Amino acid sequence: MGSRDYLPYRSARQYQDRKMAKWMGFFLSEHTSALQQPMLEASDEIHAQAPSDKLLLIHQLYATNLTAQFQIRDQSNLSHLIGKVTDIQNHTIGIASSKDYRFVAFEDILTITLVETIDT
Repeated sequence: MGSRDYLPYRSARQYQDRKMAKWMGFFLSEHTSALQQPMLEASDEIHAQAPSDKLLLIHQLYATNLTAQFQIRDQSNLSHLIGKVTDIQNHTIGIASSKDYRFVAFEDILTITLVETIDT
């Protein structure tokens, strides 16, 4: 801390700067509000895989009969579907999950992640 002896007022000479303490309330409130915002506000296109990568993964999943997790855009919501690719058509793929069978448009698939299954 620098010397403030040149200042005319005693209160100014003795002032102790609390450094970041005065900003903590601001940063805490900003952090809390950022955590409460839904993650969907971020652009889906930023997090989406490239179409060529998705196509390659879909064909590999179909050929090897492996299970994957698909992040799917339904209107304005995001949903997750875990299943196997059982059918590939022009613009849709068939995904069989443990609960149901769905056809999903290729454009609605944002990400594909391989799921490790444990055989019992």
